[in-house]
Amino acid sequence: MMTPLVSLARRVETEESSRELDAEIAVAVYGGKIDWIVDGNVGESYPVRVYADTSGISASGELQASVPRFTSSLDAAVSLVPNDLYWKAGRGRIHHEEPLGGCIIYRAGNHTDEIACGEGANVPSAITAAALRVIEAKGKM
Repeated sequence: MMTPLVSLARRVETEESSRELDAEIAVAVYGGKIDWIVDGNVGESYPVRVYADTSGISASGELQASVPRFTSSLDAAVSLVPNDLYWKAGRGRIHHEEPLGGCIIYRAGNHTDEIACGEGANVPSAITAAALRVIEAKGKM
């Protein structure tokens, strides 16, 4: 049976980067709900995660935080990898139909003890997919 995090990891590997996918990841990993705010300066909307712990308080009094760009930012993607683990990521293809990005997450001090891997259209997506699998596995450890 595929769990929501594993299902989301597969979507990250097969879909293009998007703010909608980033929002789904934020809710799956951190909880809360998503509100979309329209930026009047550029006429585009962006997601914020509304939750009940810390961060900034919105005008309505709810706590909220911007949703990181997990599927397009290296910094955001790496923030999902637990600090006690190491990771390697790369970019490139051997065959045209292969994904462009790849990532392996492994235990510190043992690069052959692979915990999870991920692929994607870009390196941040690959890291995010692998990290989602690790988060799922750590929940079962």
